Order: sequence, then C-alpha cells, then structure tokens
Amino acid sequence: MARNNLSPEDRLANALDALPLASLNNMPALRIIRASQNRIGHLDPELFEGGEGLHTLELSDNELSRLPTTIAELSSLAILELAHNQLSELPGEIGRLDKLTILDVSHNPGLKAMPAETLSLVSLRRLNLSYTLVSDVPEVGLLDKLRYLNLAGTPIDNIPSEIFHLRELNHIVQP
Repeated sequence: MARNNLSPEDRLANALDALPLASLNNMPALRIIRASQNRIGHLDPELFEGGEGLHTLELSDNELSRLPTTIAELSSLAILELAHNQLSELPGEIGRLDKLTILDVSHNPGLKAMPAETLSLVSLRRLNLSYTLVSDVPEVGLLDKLRYLNLAGTPIDNIPSEIFHLRELNHIVQP
C-alpha cells in the first residue's frame, strides 16, 4: 500500500504514547476510540470525564500497566478491548460498567485475578482471559448472558460445573 493511501487511523498506529486529555471532555458525541497498536503506557484519570456516551474503547497492543478507577464513568461502554498490554490488575470499579458486553484482557502476562466486581457485569456476552495468569475462573455462573469464554493458556486447573449451567454459553475455550 502506498504511503499516501493510508487512512488517518493507520497513520496513527504506533505513534501515540498518550491519549489527549481533552478527547472526551470536549467531544460528548464521541462513541468509539480506537487507539490500539500504540505505545500508551498511562491513562490520565481525568481522561474519562465526560465520556458517558462512549460505546467502544479499544486499547489493545499498548503498554498499559493499570486502568484508572474513573473508567466507571464510561456508563455506556459496551466494548472494552485491553489485550496485549502489561496489566497486572483491573480496578473493581469495572463492575459498574453494566452495559459492557465484550471484555478482552487476553495476553496480559501479569494479570493474576479478576476483581470480584466482574460478577456485576450482567450484560457481558464475551470474556477473553486467554494467556493471562488468572488461575481461578471467576464465578461466571451469575453472568447468565455469557456466550463466549476463552481460558486458553491460563493456569486454570478446574472449571467449575456452574459454567455448564449457563444457558447462553455456546463457546468455551478451555485451558
């Protein structure tokens, strides 16, 4: 592909080490942020102020080591993609994202556990924990809309039988 044929999105790949602070405060109509394949290592806690309308946040393939607790302010967030980062934990406030349908935290080699508040994600349909160090399956029995669960490459030894009672679950990738 010729260099001048690249989309603006392609030209930004690998160029960002931070998201501009004003990106959500001054853009109430913003619904999607695609900032994957960059070098973002830190998210300012003030970034999510005014982001109540944001639907999709794609931050895969960055250098994030933590998420600010203010992520809970993204009350309309349905898709959160955080694969291929350096996350070691997720804030419990993630459980307040009650419209979240997709959560991908795969390939975060330092992630050892999911917060208990994950059980509050009543709209969750896809959960990808593959290639993390999560060693216990979250009690997903309460996530009755869950359709897809990926546990590949995790140290999980035992899958609780409650998982097999989820009526909508149609795809599980076991360790």
